[in-house]
Amino acid sequence: MTRVFGILCSLYPHVQTLEEFADSTVFREGQRAVLIEPTDTNRFISFVRGVYVCTDKTLQNVPSCSQISTLPELLAFVLNNIKRKKKRNVLAHGYGYPSTFRDRDADQFKFHGEVTQSAAYIHGSDLWKRICQRLGTDVSKYLLESCSVFVTVPPSSAFQVCGVPVYDRGSMSTGISRFRLGYKRNDTTRNRRSKEVRNKGWEFQGSDVRKRRRDVGRDTGKRNRDEVSLGGKRKRKREEVEGEGCLPGKRRCAQREASTVSSGTNDRKHRTLETNGVKRPVEAVMVTIEPTEKPVEAVMVTIEPTESCKQVTNGTGNIEQMSVKTGHRRPVATPAIVQRPVEEQSGHVSATVHLEGGPSWRSGLFPPLPPSQCFIRTLGMLYGGRGMRSFLLNRKRKGRDEGPRRLQGRDLVRLVFFEGVAYLNGTEKKPKRLPRRFFTSVPLFSQLLRRHRRCPYSKILQRVCPVVGQGDMASLLPQHSSPHRVYLFVRECLTMVVPPELWGSDHNRFKFMSAVRNFLSMGKFERISLAELMWKMKVNDCDWLKVSKTGRCPPSELSYRTRVLGQLLAWLLDGYVLGLVRAMFYVTESMGQKNALRFYRYQVWAKLQELAFRGHLSKGQMSELTLAQVTSLPKTTVTSRLRFIPKTDGMRPITRVIGADAKTKMFQASVRDLLDVLGVCVRSSPSLLGSTVWGMTDIHRVLSSITPAQKDKPQPLYFVKVDVSGAYDSLPHAQLLEVIGQVLSHVQEELFSVRRYAKVWADTHEGLKKKFVRQADFMEDTVASTNMKGFVMSLQREGKVHDAILVEQHFSTDIHGKDVLEFFTQMLSNCVVQFGKKTFRQCSGIPQGSVVSSLLCCLCYGHMENFLFPNVSQRGGCLMRVVDDFLLITPDLSQAQTFLKTLMAGVPQYGCVVNPQKVAVNFPLREWGDGGSCPAGVRLLPLHCLFPWCGLLLNTHTLDVHNDYSSYAGLSLRYSLTLGSAHCAGQQMKRKLMSILRLKCHALFLDLKVRGSWRGNWRV
Repeated sequence: MTRVFGILCSLYPHVQTLEEFADSTVFREGQRAVLIEPTDTNRFISFVRGVYVCTDKTLQNVPSCSQISTLPELLAFVLNNIKRKKKRNVLAHGYGYPSTFRDRDADQFKFHGEVTQSAAYIHGSDLWKRICQRLGTDVSKYLLESCSVFVTVPPSSAFQVCGVPVYDRGSMSTGISRFRLGYKRNDTTRNRRSKEVRNKGWEFQGSDVRKRRRDVGRDTGKRNRDEVSLGGKRKRKREEVEGEGCLPGKRRCAQREASTVSSGTNDRKHRTLETNGVKRPVEAVMVTIEPTEKPVEAVMVTIEPTESCKQVTNGTGNIEQMSVKTGHRRPVATPAIVQRPVEEQSGHVSATVHLEGGPSWRSGLFPPLPPSQCFIRTLGMLYGGRGMRSFLLNRKRKGRDEGPRRLQGRDLVRLVFFEGVAYLNGTEKKPKRLPRRFFTSVPLFSQLLRRHRRCPYSKILQRVCPVVGQGDMASLLPQHSSPHRVYLFVRECLTMVVPPELWGSDHNRFKFMSAVRNFLSMGKFERISLAELMWKMKVNDCDWLKVSKTGRCPPSELSYRTRVLGQLLAWLLDGYVLGLVRAMFYVTESMGQKNALRFYRYQVWAKLQELAFRGHLSKGQMSELTLAQVTSLPKTTVTSRLRFIPKTDGMRPITRVIGADAKTKMFQASVRDLLDVLGVCVRSSPSLLGSTVWGMTDIHRVLSSITPAQKDKPQPLYFVKVDVSGAYDSLPHAQLLEVIGQVLSHVQEELFSVRRYAKVWADTHEGLKKKFVRQADFMEDTVASTNMKGFVMSLQREGKVHDAILVEQHFSTDIHGKDVLEFFTQMLSNCVVQFGKKTFRQCSGIPQGSVVSSLLCCLCYGHMENFLFPNVSQRGGCLMRVVDDFLLITPDLSQAQTFLKTLMAGVPQYGCVVNPQKVAVNFPLREWGDGGSCPAGVRLLPLHCLFPWCGLLLNTHTLDVHNDYSSYAGLSLRYSLTLGSAHCAGQQMKRKLMSILRLKCHALFLDLKVRGSWRGNWRV
């Protein structure tokens, strides 16, 4: 368990076994907790010593050791309390707490819903009952509600029972992170066992295990801030500041009022600031940037009410920061966390929080986020092209007493610096009157609005990004404007609209224009930080920021001016530039290069979309619904949205279900259940997929079965590559129902279980990593592992998990095979697609944007292969297929010809139509059935060559495999990677390049049994 314990020590300040935790607990009566007695069994003793209790503070002043409630009552109270206060706790996962007050029971000591997962594990355990009896109600409640408890599962893993999920504790990613998150620990707060681990040399790269200097000069009589009290009243005591006596009286008073508040976990929202014997609540906020599918970074926001203790001047005149607690000083690195001057502290207004693609620079927090943690993303530009009517400066404000009216200078000031876009809907918070600094800038913003209304946007756009004219799709696809042309248009508009006084100087204007040019050249998932936007900006050049044009400028005033200027520049980029681009262009990705963005004039895109939809509709795959048919659709029907992505020679339709309502969420959950059940059926009967391969591992497995024989006795091999045209859109619904019905026919009476869990482990090179897994299985196979302990034991026996911490997120056992088949039938019959203002029913095919589409297509083509080519691999060859891309390798020429003729003729019952332009063979085609000629477009290659297939090059003589980089020809390397903003750009680049290199260093290219000689450098 050394590695698991090392992970816990890297994330929590205090890590103890349950036995050590009980030994260190002293009750109010003066006695210590006794958890292990002489009469206890070895099973109980080993269990207690295998439970880890992780906390941020040590426990002090325990009220009582008495047990005033039973374990079920205590568990119900804790669960109801967690759900009512909306705290994040693993213990409450799966607990069905009613959402409305009328459905809840007034008794908080009763369960209000079904008890599952961790709560059920504790509720049904006689060991936990004995623990709660001996520790008492107060300590047991503290364990379940405020601590993170982990149960070890021999030989090397553990799972979390309660507390904030361990994957939320720190920055865990696929790379090394030097960013410190959470509690600042000192050597005095580390326990003895964590010291022993570090003395053994155990340290994670990128984790939170680091050497800390011992704090010196700490007042021994002062209460330790790492202590938490249960019950009782805490004695009010004024904290004294070291070295306070040498300061003037006013500064001493200010020093006493200032304090730094930090938070180590997400559930600690408030702490208490003691000032002159009076407690004042002070917020401590942990802000998490980039949640979900990417590496998570978090920043601790520190609140400092006054400037006196924050910044002091040393003997050389340099500005430093001084700690209130220790008196230590350090240089001010950046004015990122800014404090509002005293004259305008009352005028602060929280701003709105934007969703995906929106700005993170307006977070609504005070103090604001550091500029390095505020980002503006290129995702905000995508899928616009709706004209200038929706442009921000053309919108009207809705008043409470009066109708909508045009924006004025005062409105724009409040929109930029205070309420944000919510101001347009009538939201107006305090202060009603603008502070003097902003009031004097109203004429400048009024001038900006007047210049905007006189600006000839359409003429500038036509001159800089002209439209060539109308034509067919082939001539319209290349008519997208380059990022440089878009920048020229935006630059001219900014020059005409923004008054020179707002820039302050030409230097600032040139710097901002340079940032705009870089931003418009970024890829799809890239972003620019406010720190990059503010780089080398001269704040003192902007006279409109100054309250007083003369006199000295204290550091706090300069910091506040920097913040205000940052708000303006962020709005100019996010509100004006992005809004202008969205109004005038339709920005989309392309199939040729996934991260590169294309800027289409909305007139060109409208024509392209019309031609693409007309061609899509002509295939007979959709039928338009009348208004009466739309109104008669079942209430459970979910509507999908259709959009197109440009390709080199056409447009690809993408259908996705978008929405956050309960009906859409239920539909998406049912789709995931369908995917899970089909996955279980495929695992039990792999022949259902035919020759499907899911990646390089499967390709390596297939090739390694025929390569040794070919190297021992070389013989001519014949290759056939076939690509199906429009595979997803052409699958007949009747055939799909027949195939999926056969797959689910044997499991209609079966019950399935689905478990979602998170896995946290320490990688030797990349530090702490996390992974979220969704696993389904037959219920009869999971009876022995319904609780998390049995599940972890089974994973370790199978070799899937070692030296890891697991966190159960969801577990359900109510999925029936017949319900899944019924849902699939309804999904096909009620597949409704919306395009523009029209609604259609999809008659054939499946949506390309669904998570289950690839598996459905593979099952359908696997059924076709088992029917048409049952013995294709019995003559020393093999057949592989990546969804709809077939590859046949065989030593029999007649078999290769038969396979090619069968697919080229088409298989109508499966909707299989081959695109001749994507067919390749390495043998001559002299005759083609009934004396006909070979179809035009088929690519003929030599017998011995490098045969291309799915990004690989296969040697037709030795079966050696290489990477095919021909698809990158003529494309910029700039858009092949998304680096983004990082604290350590060099390390971020290294992580990216190493991860790509690991993907290329696959056994398919490096296996000595498959290849003949070492040519790895060429293969990779």
